[in-house]
Amino acid sequence: MALSASQVDEHAGHGITGTVDGHAVRVGSPRWIAPGPLQRRADEMAAQGMSLVIVEIDSSIAGAIGVRDELRPEAAEAVSMLHDRGIGVVMLTGDNARTAGVVGA
Repeated sequence: MALSASQVDEHAGHGITGTVDGHAVRVGSPRWIAPGPLQRRADEMAAQGMSLVIVEIDSSIAGAIGVRDELRPEAAEAVSMLHDRGIGVVMLTGDNARTAGVVGA
């Protein structure tokens, strides 16, 4: 069953809104859409280093999606080599502090 979205609008830095099969759908950051009853699960996913996307259908929380970039296998070795050469290393990320901390560790 294929569904199509209409009236899709991007809300920069937050997420998107649209209509799917007659239902108002909002998908975006937990800074924009509070996870509500999924807060505990959202916190668990964030603690595992995942960035969260909350799904809302007709003003009700429908789901939480955890997305995580996997580190390249050589990342730790590359950082170690830079340190050995006296080169400081910083991590710049658009993720939340908890996710950044897990990835950095």
